[in-house]
Amino acid sequence: MLGFVGALGAARAAVRESMPSLDRLADLLVLARSGEISRRGEVGGYSYAVHGAGCRLASPNGSDIDVDFAADGTELFDF
Repeated sequence: MLGFVGALGAARAAVRESMPSLDRLADLLVLARSGEISRRGEVGGYSYAVHGAGCRLASPNGSDIDVDFAADGTELFDF
């Protein structure tokens, strides 16, 4: 679990640095759903794929991070 939290924090930082207009990772869903960005792409060195209630991020070293979001944008860990 701690590995996930660390990896998620690194992904969050890389994405926010690359897209300063994003306040939180959940904004990727909003942008993808509105058509402003593709549902799959790359941001901050991470590949991303928006799905249902979340987003799967693949780090440059190949680690996968799959995070879901609550209605208010809170990041949720999903076993």
